[in-house]
Amino acid sequence: MQDAKADAHGGFAVALELFQVAEEMLRQRLRRERPAATGDEIEERVGVWRTARPGAEDGDSPGRPVPWPRRS
Repeated sequence: MQDAKADAHGGFAVALELFQVAEEMLRQRLRRERPAATGDEIEERVGVWRTARPGAEDGDSPGRPVPWPRRS
């Protein structure tokens, strides 16, 4: 059981690290595309990306969207 917890913890840590890398790559791309943009403008665009990533409008999971909370 301990190995399963360690694997889950390690996998989650990797996922968070990949998300941070993706954000930094986005910031770099935005700075290249908009050299005159302020840091606040860049962060605003990163915030928009977090909430409306193309291809993940309904989340990152497969399947069909369902209302939340689910009705019993």
